[in-house]
Amino acid sequence: MRYEVSSTIYAGNSGGPVVNSKNKVIGIATRGTTESGQVPNEVVLISHVLKLYDNLNSIS
Repeated sequence: MRYEVSSTIYAGNSGGPVVNSKNKVIGIATRGTTESGQVPNEVVLISHVLKLYDNLNSIS
């Protein structure tokens, strides 16, 4: 699940951490292109990233 944000995410920031006011990582900034050519600025929640990581590690 991704959440669109109003902050601009540049190519150099994509993949970087998104932190809250307590400096806790809450997501990963992503920038991509949709089929219609739009470039959304989105955040993937860290809980989803960790779940995917765990699932991938359980396969190997």
